[in-house]
Amino acid sequence: MTQTQFAVELNFPSPPTMNTYLRMQRGRMVKTSTARLYQETVGVLVWEKYGHPKPLAGDVSLELEFFQPRDKRRHCDIDNLFKVLIDALTDARLWHDDKQVKHIEATINPNTTEDGLAKVRVAGL
Repeated sequence: MTQTQFAVELNFPSPPTMNTYLRMQRGRMVKTSTARLYQETVGVLVWEKYGHPKPLAGDVSLELEFFQPRDKRRHCDIDNLFKVLIDALTDARLWHDDKQVKHIEATINPNTTEDGLAKVRVAGL
């Protein structure tokens, strides 16, 4: 069995839920200030670790591990967590387009952290 070589391994704050990610404005959906702030945070963390990375070419696989915040009112469904995170990683230019994501393995760790945490591993396919 071969071991997967990860191109990117990072930890991020827990993403906001989809309920606070988009809102209707003048008849169209727009990202909220919470969503834009999260995208900026993810971008800064990527750039701090990797500089301005060249976007990955080809298909990619993601391993996502979420640690929910201690405040149970902020817990949400796993699919709401990874959609927001994938959008932020696309905005940070880890890949050209989120259509490149062909495999996702996502888990919610039963342990909690104060504000939540998202561990991300990205590998080429």
